[in-house]
Amino acid sequence: MVTEPRQQSAPPAPPSAPSVANIDPKHHLKPQMKVIGTQGKVLGKVDTVELDPTSGSLVAITVRHGMFRKHVNRVPAGRVKHVNDNSVVLDFSAKAFKLLPDAH
Repeated sequence: MVTEPRQQSAPPAPPSAPSVANIDPKHHLKPQMKVIGTQGKVLGKVDTVELDPTSGSLVAITVRHGMFRKHVNRVPAGRVKHVNDNSVVLDFSAKAFKLLPDAH
């Protein structure tokens, strides 16, 4: 019998984890939080949180990643699946995340 290796998946959102529509960026998102992709792989760390100046709602986050954290990618708020106490889970695989343009 041949079995295929199991793929890791992103940790499920705990019942209290806010979805992107309910994220209060000032309360839930903080620089240096781990950023996790859809397969559970750590993609980097939150560098900045971009807010709408009028409403205060989340617009995007930038994620610092790579060797020596030299690369920064901008992730639109709509690609944030949920936020835990210490991590942000994105709607990106590691491969798709690496295809985002550098935000520098």
